[in-house]
Amino acid sequence: MYRLFNHVISCSRTYLLVLIASVLSFSSGSLAIAEDSSSKSSSPISQSFGVQVPQTYAVVYVSFQNRNRFSWGEHDQECPGLGGICWHSCPFGNWGVDSNFFYRVDLDQFKGWKLMDESYEWNSCTSGNWEAPNALWYNADNYTHQQSTQGVGTYAGTTYCWVIPTLQVDKGCSYLNGKTLTFTGSYMRVWELDPFDDDEEIKKLIYPNLQRIISNCTVDGCPSQSSTWKGVSGYSPTTGGQVIDAQIRFVIEACDLADASQCT
Repeated sequence: MYRLFNHVISCSRTYLLVLIASVLSFSSGSLAIAEDSSSKSSSPISQSFGVQVPQTYAVVYVSFQNRNRFSWGEHDQECPGLGGICWHSCPFGNWGVDSNFFYRVDLDQFKGWKLMDESYEWNSCTSGNWEAPNALWYNADNYTHQQSTQGVGTYAGTTYCWVIPTLQVDKGCSYLNGKTLTFTGSYMRVWELDPFDDDEEIKKLIYPNLQRIISNCTVDGCPSQSSTWKGVSGYSPTTGGQVIDAQIRFVIEACDLADASQCT
């Protein structure tokens, strides 16, 4: 399996999340499979001139990214407990993301601005001693709001299997040129992570469809290419307002070929 991944993702901390997501998706048998009407088959074995030929798939490796992360309004996820005792790291906390394609982990999925414990964290308690304006707890809009100081971050990853018609297998990944990859119902459900207690939800951000027409692929693979950035189209729960913001997109990292044992 290493052959499929070593050219896609480096071992840096930034892309560790994508590597984990790809391995989990690829080994679980839960990959999405795209089929053209001309290439549908009732089994992983195709018939060609009376000879049974194993079905071939183009596997697209996809990462999901966010940027322009903001926070405003009230947060109470990292406030002191009973008796004013601060059990964790008041007021700062690391924020994770549940999404369509991966779950929340302590890997900078929603990068903030305060570097603590090797993560860029957010002020997660905006009352009491940590009210705005204060340059210690806020870094934007005259020290009343928060803005990530980091650029593009990766929060999820998946793999996508595309059926290649038997008579076009020689095209390899170039078969994907001109085809549209679309992800619907995208969302980020952002949480304040607690290592010794339950995580606390901040807000669920909802996004419009993400789409990219695949291009410039060769027989052996596809160059990195991305969908356009999309802003928030809704949020949940609506009580308390939106309070956080970010744009998202997906990136096609690479393409490889696989058989039915890896894509069904």
